[in-house]
Amino acid sequence: MAVSPSNSSTNTASIDVSGIVQQLMTAENRPLDTLKTKITQQQVVISDLGAVKAKVATFKDALASFQSPASYNNMRASTSDSAVVTATAANGSVAGSYAISVTQIAAASKHALSGYTSATMPITVDATDGFVITVGNTQFSTKGVVKVDGVVSARTVPSLVASPTVSDLAKWINGLGSSVKASVVQTTASDRWALTIEGTETGTAKAVTYTGLGVGSGTVNPDATTVAKNAVFSINGIAFERSTNAVSDAVAGLTINLLGTTAAGTSKTIAVSQGADTSEKKITDLVTAYNDLMALYKTLTANSANSDKPGTFATNPTMLGFIADIKSRLATGFAYGVADPVTGQRPTMSLAALGMDLQRDGTIKFNSITHAMAVSNGLQATLSKDIDVGYVSAAIAEKAEVSFRPLAANQVLTLAGYTFTAGSAGASANQLASAFASITSTSTLASLNTPLTDATVGQFTAVGAGWTSSVATGATVTFISTTSRVDVPNLVAEGNGAASAAIVTTPPGNTLLSFVNSATSFNGPLTKQIEAQNNSIRDLQARQGTLETRLNAIQNNYIKQYSALNALLFQLSSTSNSLTSALDALTNNNNNN
Repeated sequence: MAVSPSNSSTNTASIDVSGIVQQLMTAENRPLDTLKTKITQQQVVISDLGAVKAKVATFKDALASFQSPASYNNMRASTSDSAVVTATAANGSVAGSYAISVTQIAAASKHALSGYTSATMPITVDATDGFVITVGNTQFSTKGVVKVDGVVSARTVPSLVASPTVSDLAKWINGLGSSVKASVVQTTASDRWALTIEGTETGTAKAVTYTGLGVGSGTVNPDATTVAKNAVFSINGIAFERSTNAVSDAVAGLTINLLGTTAAGTSKTIAVSQGADTSEKKITDLVTAYNDLMALYKTLTANSANSDKPGTFATNPTMLGFIADIKSRLATGFAYGVADPVTGQRPTMSLAALGMDLQRDGTIKFNSITHAMAVSNGLQATLSKDIDVGYVSAAIAEKAEVSFRPLAANQVLTLAGYTFTAGSAGASANQLASAFASITSTSTLASLNTPLTDATVGQFTAVGAGWTSSVATGATVTFISTTSRVDVPNLVAEGNGAASAAIVTTPPGNTLLSFVNSATSFNGPLTKQIEAQNNSIRDLQARQGTLETRLNAIQNNYIKQYSALNALLFQLSSTSNSLTSALDALTNNNNNN
């Protein structure tokens, strides 16, 4: 116990309550300090997992862009006369040259009426039908009536205001919500105004006409009209007519914009060619994103055996174990194009073949020489064929849809090793589908005959193996191989039977992109690990709060105890001083006597 020296004037003693309590609480606070250290460590784990998730997301974006056919669709379209026609090439366009002749470009209806003296000049409309405007196959009357193809519709529109002006009519037209607009504009002087009525879409199907318009006073000049027209043109000698000048359905992958006409007997040229190669940018972006992810992974999993600075997950590298899956899946290369109709296999290519060399440290190095060779061999075209990185084609059951046709009496159908003989009444397509839909890998003749309640329909006389089947949908059954890659031709009908089979494309199971999407999804391992760490921190913080409350109580108790002891010491010291003074006085008195 720390006791302060006696005061020279009062000769009292005291203890250092603050110092003693501080020393005692240092020991008491050790569990709290340990808890705070754990919380800090958990926060670092969460921060590092967040950094990993960000790197994986960047890699995912680069991978998706690398796999997207649109990334390599840089076909370029040019024309011999951009004043007459322009074009843009999109996915699916084919390199080539197209001769185009334009007889007529599409136009919208336009009506202009001049001679109005002001924007508020009164007008009159037909007393019986009102002002009637026709847009395509729909008529609108200022009396509120709407007709479609001449038949009165349940739909109505507001009537025109009483005593209307030319501006009131323009407002009414603009409120129809149809493909037409109107405006009242000043022309050459303050008392010279015009009403314009225009279709907002080109083509004869959206032509605009009107009847029933007069003026309250003054003279309105004759209507100046542009008639709605369709575009009329030919491509490589094939005639076309379209309602719009933007044509996207004449040549696959091309959007053609008609701007003018060509002289009779002449044509302009649209040339479609391959643009600049984009594969290097997509590949190097993927390499950079992958290497950044691997560098962070290496730092976070470093341990004392391979680094002077162990990483956050040095003792628990399995928390980032999914990155090893990314590495292994990426190393398998990619599949592209469509599956072979017989084997279901897709063409494959290694990453090294396009210039991505895997290094011993787990990173990838871009090989410009290999890439240049791949480009010269048509890499751009290959990459535009629906790529799947990390595609695994093994152990995928083959499927095929079989559509049955009827069998005559006693006709035999042998399909996938199963022989069915029709009865005396023959068998319909649906009955055959129902019979073959009962096939399972453990089927017996007895079980296969169960669906056939009428013996005259027919029965199985032999049972094969290798296929199971789904429930029949009408006359169609989907067969599924019981072993990997059973050939679809095994489902081609034999003997006197009749049936047709077609492969059902099996989508790739767990490609690298689907795996990465899963890893970063709401329910993915990264998100769950971060959530688990956050839950752990919340638990630790709750324990911290409880412990701090208990330690505050302990500290207050220490202060109370040692303050009381200090007061007692003060009292004892004061009593001692008083006794000492009394004895000194008595001694002095005796000495004086």
